[in-house]
Amino acid sequence: MFHGNAGNIGYRLPIAKILENELRCNVLMLQYRGYGLSSGNPNEKGLMIDAQTGLDYIRQRQELRNTKIVVYGQSIGGAVSVGLVARNQKHGDIAGVILENTFTSLKKLIPRSVMSRAQRSSVDSLIVPSLLLGSSLHSATRSGLQKQHYPR
Repeated sequence: MFHGNAGNIGYRLPIAKILENELRCNVLMLQYRGYGLSSGNPNEKGLMIDAQTGLDYIRQRQELRNTKIVVYGQSIGGAVSVGLVARNQKHGDIAGVILENTFTSLKKLIPRSVMSRAQRSSVDSLIVPSLLLGSSLHSATRSGLQKQHYPR
């Protein structure tokens, strides 16, 4: 589970509990560098390294072999999720991606954000099943950018 720009993994515990208790899923919540109690400074390269390290950790766990992975990203975590899944989806263990209140372009949303370069991977490059969730109440994405993902 990749969290949004505002807050840290602690704010996402209620969702993790639902995934664990109701859907019987194992949940890995990753704290990016520079967020919460993690050291370092957040930047695009660092966040992508953190995400890949989390996925590699899951893949290396013997008890999780032959299981399917669903990547869940909220807000800026959705952009991280898209990049991670786009680079790893052909491995065969990623069953899908859930994107909550995310956007098509970090550059359009936050020109001077920690991920200010144009995102190289887009939702259109995903071959795994994708679920996009959006809310007009989410302050960073209420402009409707997430609707651009699937106009069809």
